[in-house]
Amino acid sequence: MTQLSLNKLKNSAPYFAENILKMKIHNGQRQVLESNARFLAIAAPRRWGKSEMAAIMSCHLAATNENCKIICISRSKGQAD
Repeated sequence: MTQLSLNKLKNSAPYFAENILKMKIHNGQRQVLESNARFLAIAAPRRWGKSEMAAIMSCHLAATNENCKIICISRSKGQAD
C-alpha cells in the first residue's frame, strides 16, 4: 500500500482525485484543478469532463474544509439529477 501525503491531499485537488476518488484526469483538467483563481470560466467542448471536474472540486472542498457548504445549481431538474 502506498503512503499518501496528508498535506498534498489537502492542498492538491488532482492528487485527491487520483488517490482518494480513484479518478483519472487529463492534463487540461489538472491545469484547472490546480488553479487558485477565485472564479473560473472554462471554454471546453462536450465530453471534456467539466461536470466531472466540478464534482472533483466539490468533493475536495467538502473533504478538506470544515463546515463547508456547497451549492450546485442547474437550469433544469433533469440536469440536476
